[in-house]
Amino acid sequence: MKKYAIYSTLSFTFVFFMIQLIMSTKAGFNTYAGYNWLVQIELLTWTHLITWVVQGAVLSLAAFLYIKPKESLTDGFRFGLITGLLFSIIVLFNMMFQVDHITYQFFADSLLPLTGLYVLGFAISGWLFGLMFEVFTPEFPNIKTLWSIA
Repeated sequence: MKKYAIYSTLSFTFVFFMIQLIMSTKAGFNTYAGYNWLVQIELLTWTHLITWVVQGAVLSLAAFLYIKPKESLTDGFRFGLITGLLFSIIVLFNMMFQVDHITYQFFADSLLPLTGLYVLGFAISGWLFGLMFEVFTPEFPNIKTLWSIA
């Protein structure tokens, strides 16, 4: 469990650093980052890095509890899509309540690509959670020790 938690948290942090690096070159990134609590305009700050690590640790634990041993890659990808869509819905509801301050040009040009990249980041990290689960579950001899976190 320790190896899974370390490597899945590091993979989540790396994937979201790369996704935010790609997002920062797109038009409307500053507006999108203003409505998303987990995306910041500055790429490398300590608070942002701590946010990624904590978010990765919590999501990797949730993925560990969600993934079934025989379907780890598909369950990991499914977990990533579910969490990506949930986080995107939260961001979109936050934008909806403050729609007076957002220009139409942002909706027309930037919202769909930035939201798509955000969901893609969660899907890739979810698949990596499944891959880490696949790699590190042979250490557990039976299903009882797999589900005991202690």
